[in-house]
Amino acid sequence: MAAVAATRQRDRAGPAKGRTGVAALRVAVMASALVWSAPTWAQYDHTAAQCLATAPNRAASICTRAFEADRTNGRVAVALAEALKRAGQAERAIQVLDQARAAGAGGADIAHALRIARSYLEEQRFQEQQAAARADTSGAVQLRVERIKCETLSGRAALSACEVALALAPDDAGLRARRDSLRTALGIGRPAAPAVAARPETPAPAAPTRAPARDPAPTPAVSAAPPAPPPRTDHAALGPKPDPFAPVIPAPAPAVAAAPEPAPEPNPEPTPEPAPALIPAPTPPQQQQQAARPDPAPAPEPTPPPQQAAVPDPAPAPDPIPAPTPAPAPVVETPPSDRPPPAAQPADVAPVETAPTPAAPAPSTPSDSVIVLGGVGSGLPRDEVRAAAPSPDAAKPALPDPDASIGAQLATLRDLREQGLLTENEYADRRQAILRRAFGRVDDDAPSPSGTAPAVQ
Repeated sequence: MAAVAATRQRDRAGPAKGRTGVAALRVAVMASALVWSAPTWAQYDHTAAQCLATAPNRAASICTRAFEADRTNGRVAVALAEALKRAGQAERAIQVLDQARAAGAGGADIAHALRIARSYLEEQRFQEQQAAARADTSGAVQLRVERIKCETLSGRAALSACEVALALAPDDAGLRARRDSLRTALGIGRPAAPAVAARPETPAPAAPTRAPARDPAPTPAVSAAPPAPPPRTDHAALGPKPDPFAPVIPAPAPAVAAAPEPAPEPNPEPTPEPAPALIPAPTPPQQQQQAARPDPAPAPEPTPPPQQAAVPDPAPAPDPIPAPTPAPAPVVETPPSDRPPPAAQPADVAPVETAPTPAAPAPSTPSDSVIVLGGVGSGLPRDEVRAAAPSPDAAKPALPDPDASIGAQLATLRDLREQGLLTENEYADRRQAILRRAFGRVDDDAPSPSGTAPAVQ
């Protein structure tokens, strides 16, 4: 009203007074603006304070009014962006922060809030895509999942996945083949097709044709039947029938053919058997010793390997281990001799080369426990016994003379061994027999270097 009055007064006053009226009008407008803006700034400050004091989940509306009033306030812009982000409007929060930066608001708070809002927006979009994929039950995602289950699983789980995949893609030939193979493996037949689809079209009746005449069947010639063959025992149907009540005897297991034994290698040089030595009858003291202590049985001679002519004789084999001593035979008492038994000679004294002293006459019939090969005690003269004894084979070497001295007999044996007519085992056996005949039981068979006889027990 004051402005209108001033304008009218200016028009009445003229040009001079018009300048004064314009100035007064300007003053009036400025005064009215000041009067109106004072409560507006006060109201904005109050709204911004409420925005900053309210919780983010309820400050969206009041912070929006404060931001519209002044977009340069960075604190209000950050508070409004946080409220919009909590409400699920991350994209709107990014727009508010961009507008604040464009209006002149800056600082580290605006930049940090902008990075958080953009990250939150990406997470929100990813969750929306996942939810959309889960909600799309008839889309390509479910078809792909069911196809993978159908091709990788087995049993009824794979068959169920194939059915679901065929419901989404009925024209897929691979899924149909997989389903048919699973049904065949599970023993499930194909479902029956609808009756309308399975009903074939009725074909038109064909024109009747005349059947060709059949040739008469030839009459078989009647001939006499051949005589029945005799029943075979090896055929159950032709042979006699077994008794049904007879006990069942299991058939014997087939004999396993024994592997042929390898043929023994021929012995190119057969070992000649040693001729039995003629041992004279022992004297009464020797008979007592032999009756009380039987000699151990000699071990069997091992077959020597084939040797060449130039190979020297092997070393003498050690004496075999005597067998367990059997029960002693009953002692046969013989008439005592007036001559005492010979005393044992020391090892370093050479034996006297004399013929053995003839023993006392023995009874004509020897006892059962004494085996007499000849000589004294046989009831015959020594020459007759020697002549009656079986002569050795012509190929056998000559035996030492039992009437000769012990040294001569041993020398003869050594010559025979060196000439190759006696083996080491034969030489040891005959040497031991000579020593036993002369001295009784010998502890050590090895000869001494001086040629003396071993010790006698």
